[in-house]
Amino acid sequence: LQQRPEDLERIVGKANILTNLCVAYKNLGRSSEALETYSEAIVALRGVLKKVPAHSSALNELALVRHDQSTLLQSLGHKDQALEAHQEAFDIRRQLQQRYPEYPMYRTFLARSHRTQAFYLQLDRKLDASLKEHQAALTLITPLIEKFPDIYDYQLDVINTLIGAIRVCQLADNAKDGRQLLEQLANRARAGGATLTELEAATFDAVAIRL
Repeated sequence: LQQRPEDLERIVGKANILTNLCVAYKNLGRSSEALETYSEAIVALRGVLKKVPAHSSALNELALVRHDQSTLLQSLGHKDQALEAHQEAFDIRRQLQQRYPEYPMYRTFLARSHRTQAFYLQLDRKLDASLKEHQAALTLITPLIEKFPDIYDYQLDVINTLIGAIRVCQLADNAKDGRQLLEQLANRARAGGATLTELEAATFDAVAIRL
């Protein structure tokens, strides 16, 4: 029997609840339960996509689950599995952003996957490639600040990306690009100074001192 669209959306909603449960498990240090719950969410979402391969909500949720699963696997030392999960999330997010280029949500999620890719490349000491991924993330997210200046999450995404890029420059002894990025970070911090938290301000100062 063919399932109704609302039934499929209900399954996606259940998967989202499971994803939030995984976050709670991770915060409690219950990694094995988090991994089991990620797997449950993934099975449910793949079931939806088997019926409707282009189901945008299911694709977006699967990318979220696989991205978060990747970070947990990486922290547990399962590098190959982490990279596999990350790559699937990355591919899905590229697909969704190409399909819906006007949707800010898909731009921000793809930018975050670029930052994750930069992190993995940094771990492998592929610093030039890592910096390019940070720059790709900035290309995606910076226009959203200009279009939606009051949305703090976009400001924070840019600040975090700039900090990550500057750290790569430090590791690569790339002072030229690092100083340019630091200037961008200073301008961005000043522009969003009213909402910059003490922790973020301290991180900015620490980065500036080390460059």
